[in-house]
Amino acid sequence: EQVYLNEKEIQKLSQLKLKSVQEKHVRDMFIIACYTALRISDIQKLSHAEIRNDNITLYQTKTKERVEIPILKEIAPLINHYQRIGFPSIQICKANAIIKELAKRCGICEIISHKEHRGGTVHIQSQPKWSMISFHTARRSCITNLYKRGYPVNYIMTLSGHRSVQAFQRYMRASN
Repeated sequence: EQVYLNEKEIQKLSQLKLKSVQEKHVRDMFIIACYTALRISDIQKLSHAEIRNDNITLYQTKTKERVEIPILKEIAPLINHYQRIGFPSIQICKANAIIKELAKRCGICEIISHKEHRGGTVHIQSQPKWSMISFHTARRSCITNLYKRGYPVNYIMTLSGHRSVQAFQRYMRASN
């Protein structure tokens, strides 16, 4: 079961008091991903992206497709800040561990139940939401939150680089 962060949880994360520069860099890049649907491989290339006229334009690492993403007001200050000082280099393994820790510290502790298939049987597991969060959660969060804001599916698919509705729907975490 994949989780997403709603906008209140993203805001809690963005306001969390941090202990190190590394936490700040990881958190800020995660927040940017929460509003751009960029994969971590593309977040790592932001220093090479074309950023102007309130848009981020880049070729996605996975699909090699060119995407143009509007810079929403929630991340404009972060984008401006890192444009001036340079976007940080983050490593996926460390970033995922840090994001889990930050989510735990800001109280994203809802218990999530999910099915786990082992040896031909299905087991129901429950764990705190923070423990299920990874950098990819930001992409899922962006897609779901834009959909909940009322953005059209074809527009969100253009931003996220999804080519098929089936692939796109796997990211959608809005209820029926």
